[in-house]
Amino acid sequence: MIQACRENRYNGRTLVKVGAINFSIDRKNGLIYCDIPKVASTFWKRVLQIVSGKRQKNDVFDIPAWAAHAGLLETFQNKGFDEIHELLSISTKFMFVREPYSRLFSGYIDKIFTPRPAYMGTRIKIKNFGMRGNETKVTPDCALDITFTDFVVYVVGTLEENTDRNAHFVPMYDMCRPCEVQFDIIGKMETFNEDATYIFKKKGFPASIQLDDQRNDLDSITDIVDSTFAEKEGMEKCLPFGKALEYVWKKAVIRGILSKEESMPKRFIDQSNFTREDFKKAMMDAYHRSSKNPDRVNNRKEALVEAMRSVPKDVLQKYQKLFRPDFEIFGYDMEEPQIFQVPPPKPFYFV
Repeated sequence: MIQACRENRYNGRTLVKVGAINFSIDRKNGLIYCDIPKVASTFWKRVLQIVSGKRQKNDVFDIPAWAAHAGLLETFQNKGFDEIHELLSISTKFMFVREPYSRLFSGYIDKIFTPRPAYMGTRIKIKNFGMRGNETKVTPDCALDITFTDFVVYVVGTLEENTDRNAHFVPMYDMCRPCEVQFDIIGKMETFNEDATYIFKKKGFPASIQLDDQRNDLDSITDIVDSTFAEKEGMEKCLPFGKALEYVWKKAVIRGILSKEESMPKRFIDQSNFTREDFKKAMMDAYHRSSKNPDRVNNRKEALVEAMRSVPKDVLQKYQKLFRPDFEIFGYDMEEPQIFQVPPPKPFYFV
């Protein structure tokens, strides 16, 4: 990493203006965490809320996902350079990164693929961005047909023009400035359990702060269901709720939570007299059946390959150029063999 920073001169910004809100401070434990959206930021903010004493909880899964981002943690925002420098010098600084293609894909699935009302404006921007220069273009009402290529074209274009930058879709390097901040620990999503456990032990976190893959999956289902039903009214302005639930169910399949063999029960399409708990139970039951099928964990990789192989080469090259610092600094392969050197998959997830 140091060599990549030095050779490519990835520097030149100050933390007072760039990424200040991404740095969370835990003075009690002498920690500074730089959070990057789509890289386990919800988990780490839950952890810091507990160990810093901001929430009187023992279990990270007792904190709803939305509450992790409630702004309880102190950040670098509104702090001067001298104070920031002092905090950096006395704290253990850590961040987590993720393979850039996987992070890009995760942003698409979570924010764009599913018909979330909160991102309807972004979907419309993506649609219109792809139609620029077309005098007959019209602004779509809900823009539910955004392909992964449409999304990548938009991400590339907004980064090239430095407009409409969204933290979920910008380079990790831009968020945390690793060539300027000497991080003590840079963990990776690909080795998350080992890296997180190392931090737990190093800082002497209580035994109640622990990792549990099954509970994480169940927590994800709860978050998916709760957020979907909370946004039901907005979704129904764009499509029947049963159709929206199909997107949500497929999202759980793509993330490897549910097996590909698990189809959403038809009653959620044909009927309307069901509750949030009915749908949650159906998804939980499907999860417990899926847990017996170890192949489900490959869904995310298969869907990623299907999506990435659909992107035109010229668009992909522009993305690679813009995200080169992420690949080089954090040691990822721009020509990732498991994505680009496998036979093109038969379409399944995006048909």
